[in-house]
Amino acid sequence: MKWLVSIVFILALPPASLAAEPVCADAVCVDTVEVQNGVELFATNHNQALPISFNIKLSLMNMEIAEGSDAPIVLQGNERRKLLVLRPRSPGAWSWRYDFGWSRGDFTAQHDDSHTYRLPFETGEAFRIMQSCNGTFSHVGNDRYAIDFGTPEGTVITAARGGRVVDVIQNNKQGGPSERFRALDNRIVILHGDRTHAIYSHLQFGGALVQIGQSVEEGQPIGLSGNTGFSTAPHLHFAVAKGMADVNAEMTIPITFATANGPVTCPPEASLPRQP
Repeated sequence: MKWLVSIVFILALPPASLAAEPVCADAVCVDTVEVQNGVELFATNHNQALPISFNIKLSLMNMEIAEGSDAPIVLQGNERRKLLVLRPRSPGAWSWRYDFGWSRGDFTAQHDDSHTYRLPFETGEAFRIMQSCNGTFSHVGNDRYAIDFGTPEGTVITAARGGRVVDVIQNNKQGGPSERFRALDNRIVILHGDRTHAIYSHLQFGGALVQIGQSVEEGQPIGLSGNTGFSTAPHLHFAVAKGMADVNAEMTIPITFATANGPVTCPPEASLPRQP
């Protein structure tokens, strides 16, 4: 999630409607329209199908929310929504300021904890756990329930749970153990029936086997493992998550995998969980 700031100071009401240039954080934008009796604020999610959790914070002088609300909301893919209308409390100068941020996914989602996930690779395969839950290298904070499987480049990745593909990135070629590569991972995001989503990251350039909007079944091949983005070695970064309304990232969720040795929530590092 990225927070942006916009400040406007107006000495008197404008005589006619006037639209300002949108302010954007990646694919999410806020635009404002100054009208005869105040200011209208709109938010747009330009992601094709990915739902996002959106939050706006206001700082007002001699203004109030006349319509709508500044409460967190979920914006679906390609949705534009009127958030609120601000109007002056009394004659004279007035000013307003907003900060906004967003995170991938739906903050209202409730994970189905009874669901058991398939390991995200083909039957008969087993791959070493490079980093498990609470891994000290990068699985901390909101990312603490992610799992890194040591899949060589080109390994077929399968859906751990059925759902709908809502995001596909596959045009990145770079990767490495530096933060400067963090935004360069190729990934697939699949939305589940309980509105949580699974992230399959560090895929090969051009390694997606599915497209946005496609429905996939558990166990279906979806992509090819790679080494793009913030990565120390070829692997699959896998997590199930939901959006957050008031922090800077989505929140990963503890899940249970079905393995040949029985169900496991956080497979130990260096272990080799095998498909049952």
